[in-house]
Amino acid sequence: MFSCIEMKQLCCALLLGTLFSCQAISTLQHQKIVLKSGEVSFSSFQNRIEIPVEVARYKTKFIVDTGAMFSVICNPSFLDQRLLDRAVRFGKIVGASGKTQAQKLLSVPAKSALFESENKVFAVVPIIQSRCTPNENKVQGIVGMDLFYQQDRPLLLAFSTQKISLLDLPVDTNQLHQNGYVLVTSKFKRAAIFVYGKLEEKPFWFQLDSGFSGTAAVQQSAKNKFKNPAKKQYVGTAFQTATQHTYALETFHNGLAFSWGDRAQKIACVESGSLKKARLGFGFMQGYDWIFDFRNKQIYAKRNSNKIPESFKNSQAYRVLAGDKLRIVLKDKSAKKFHLGDEILAVNGQKVTAENCCQLEQVLNNTPNWDQLELLVSSNK
Repeated sequence: MFSCIEMKQLCCALLLGTLFSCQAISTLQHQKIVLKSGEVSFSSFQNRIEIPVEVARYKTKFIVDTGAMFSVICNPSFLDQRLLDRAVRFGKIVGASGKTQAQKLLSVPAKSALFESENKVFAVVPIIQSRCTPNENKVQGIVGMDLFYQQDRPLLLAFSTQKISLLDLPVDTNQLHQNGYVLVTSKFKRAAIFVYGKLEEKPFWFQLDSGFSGTAAVQQSAKNKFKNPAKKQYVGTAFQTATQHTYALETFHNGLAFSWGDRAQKIACVESGSLKKARLGFGFMQGYDWIFDFRNKQIYAKRNSNKIPESFKNSQAYRVLAGDKLRIVLKDKSAKKFHLGDEILAVNGQKVTAENCCQLEQVLNNTPNWDQLELLVSSNK
């Protein structure tokens, strides 16, 4: 049910804050980015768009995140310390829950099939990553919309072929319509991209956020009053942002009625007490091919054959996370046997250790009914 812990990887809901130094201003003003005519294939491992990049002469993979207003280096361990010492302080980052932390900027050479720069500016933001995630699967960095937002070239994000490319100008709208693309109601705000849609006829402006691995999420509000009966409520940690794990009441809706333009469908959607904006994530975006026309501030979309999730896969009552201890971090609101913060000491007679906690985390999170397990638990109550 939950991505990262499982449902979320909003690792770069970034906002530019107050400028703290003339050096930061100069760093941003002097960066030069050249967009290229290449096409790059992407992988969609763990519901995220990954492309090859080279940053500071180091070849790696970054996530392409339409919800990120700035490009980010998330795991700076691959950088020479002398480069990191050159980073300058610049504003703050704001996670999806609103918590902030200081941000630093670093100018380094960077390139991919889509762009090239000798002084691309990245925010350096070491993000929270699970100890159970193998190093090769950890997020190294993010390609944000700052690369494309001020440029003229439209960006094609084709989930049908898993390719990204930049289109030539001018955009032939007649040809787009002939090829099945539809102009959607949208708005551009700074480097953020929004589309208009309705949940049970209630209007929302959804940020298109491919860095969010779920399908859809809206902020918890008394005004929503969704009538959908196929829902479950959880309390605890369901989302992870760049700066923290969140804590809130989360309502998971299966088959919630959604419409945008002339399309109507059922989708999986979270009504969240920890998010500040409505979002359509990877789960929804993969069902379309997209053209982002930054010059004219327009978005075109074409339905492809990829399925858009209508429901959440798992429905277990509890969820654990291996941190310093193996603890329950999310629970069905109605579940009474265990409590948030309870520590799992042993599973089926096997004591939890630093060496096996990730394995046991997987066992617990993939067992719908914990009554099938013999558990030794230290209560938080």
